[in-house]
Amino acid sequence: MKEMKMNRINSSSLFHFTKRISTLKKILENGIRYSYSVEERPDSQNHNYSKVKVTIPMICFCDIPLMRTSIHRKTYGNYCIGFDKCFLKEKLKETLNPVSYYNSIKAINALRSLYDFSESMINEGLNRFCDDITLAFDINNSFIQGHKVQKDLEYILAYYKPCSQLLNGEFKDYTDEREWRAVLEENKNMGCSWNFNSSGESFYDEEKKEDITIAKKAASMCNEGIKGNPYYFLRLTEDEIGKSLTHIFTKKEAEIPSIADFILKSKYLFGCNNISNDLRKILVSKITSFERIGKDF
Repeated sequence: MKEMKMNRINSSSLFHFTKRISTLKKILENGIRYSYSVEERPDSQNHNYSKVKVTIPMICFCDIPLMRTSIHRKTYGNYCIGFDKCFLKEKLKETLNPVSYYNSIKAINALRSLYDFSESMINEGLNRFCDDITLAFDINNSFIQGHKVQKDLEYILAYYKPCSQLLNGEFKDYTDEREWRAVLEENKNMGCSWNFNSSGESFYDEEKKEDITIAKKAASMCNEGIKGNPYYFLRLTEDEIGKSLTHIFTKKEAEIPSIADFILKSKYLFGCNNISNDLRKILVSKITSFERIGKDF
């Protein structure tokens, strides 16, 4: 594969951040898990955000150069694993894409209009079924065609995100995240469903003792239910691990031995149980800490 030349505003790696060292170890052992995330669904009215949310399983990366990740880490955590960007683009070429940040009201209106049109086609097809049930066998009927248009639009919307949003009284600029997403294909036979109509209404969660949206509660429940489902994990072969892994970051220098020991002793790495000692040593050499980065750069 021809090497990609990067300019200085991009990294040649894609980084996945997490908040706990225990999660980093789970990634090293089992591979990165696709997790249900609640995303905004744009509303054409006054550039506000709809109370209807999008809930789909994804893995999020960023291509921010490491020296510029300090603000990013405050939100997404101080533990990180990096993969060669060219490798991931090839490995996940059907589902990995940089996020499209939207700001234009006209663009939002166009997507909203197309989505509404697909809804009208579906409803028209359902009404025709009531009059003539044999239309269910016609692949060109409005219900089937409208459903196909809607699914295609949902796939486009899965990679959309607002440029900014008001959070806790301050505007957050999402474009600084330089996000890439790998979205897991919907497969109901494997227990994977997308929901583009999750409720954004809030309620008081007695379990967590906090206000939470229905969409976030549903996503949390889904993530609990998929822990052992292999369909939700990005796993790698021994050869792929050697080619793809570029960085392993801990928060503190003192945490490096724990990660090194885990790599050397774990039966599985990224879901693969056939890992040579030489590769384990190479992986250990890729460990460093953000504490060290902060002191030396």
